[in-house]
Amino acid sequence: MTFSRRSGLSYLDSVRLRAGEDRCRAVFRDILRRNPRRAAAMLNDRLLSFPCLYILRGQAMDARVYKLLSLRDKIALRTIEQVKKPGEKAKCGREKSDPAHSALKWVFVTGSANEIPEDDYEEVIDKAAAALLITYKDKDILKGTADLIFRRGREGRNNHDLIWLLFQVRDAEVLKLIAQRLRSPDRCDADLACELLNLDEKGLDYGKSGEELHSAFIRWLEENDPYLYFTDESFQYSSKPAFSAVDMERKYLHKGLRTYEKEPLVPEDDDEAGCLEVFRQLGDGEQRALSEYSHSIHADGAGYWRRWLHLPPEEQLRAAAAGREVYL
Repeated sequence: MTFSRRSGLSYLDSVRLRAGEDRCRAVFRDILRRNPRRAAAMLNDRLLSFPCLYILRGQAMDARVYKLLSLRDKIALRTIEQVKKPGEKAKCGREKSDPAHSALKWVFVTGSANEIPEDDYEEVIDKAAAALLITYKDKDILKGTADLIFRRGREGRNNHDLIWLLFQVRDAEVLKLIAQRLRSPDRCDADLACELLNLDEKGLDYGKSGEELHSAFIRWLEENDPYLYFTDESFQYSSKPAFSAVDMERKYLHKGLRTYEKEPLVPEDDDEAGCLEVFRQLGDGEQRALSEYSHSIHADGAGYWRRWLHLPPEEQLRAAAAGREVYL
């Protein structure tokens, strides 16, 4: 017991990590046989990790032990049952003070750090992450979720559900966390980051170093953040989903989004309606060129920008290609 405390581990975790899962089960079984109260106290240990509870879940359900378990452990065990017996509804509130919140955070934080290679186990971790991110709006686990996505990617394990969850948060911080992996020396990490950020559609140079590519993306994000929204695309429905996109119409008319949700653009007057009608008839490449040029010249002065905006589309495109001084 002294060894485990010094190492920051519970006694059961020290046995599991030193001697293996089967030995941990055998040790716990012997303690349960001799002293159920002590067995429950070991499961209630604040240093216990979720993987340890997971491998001991069968013995933890023993009536002599279960009635003595902490609310943390009971919530975690119910979460396991919800995965293994689909159809059972989770019973949790939405406030961060809700005991379920702290219990599920314990499940995710201690469970994702040392995953067990079982499909059900991964699903339990994903279920905890979903509740934390979607129900409780707990952004403290964003980095941990991103770390888990990339670790599973390197190990060739399923990470599609977690990827979908991460983007459902609808926060640019998600893109920044992913972009950090562009600098990773691990090619698997860098390739996954490129895929999740859709860099091939943003015109960013793949030939650049990881540091340069990261800097280029951050500059792109700073420019496009006001017009950025998150889609509901995922790997479940597309082999090449676009998880986020730029609203080119809004960038063209310099009308930022209030949230990272797609919002219909309603023109303020007939002039805007006319400009928008013409813009919508252009191809994707022309729309991108005009929206980027519109954004750049608006920063220099609204006067020229308004004059340029009311030029015929072909003249707008020539101005974008040649530079503003030609049309001053």
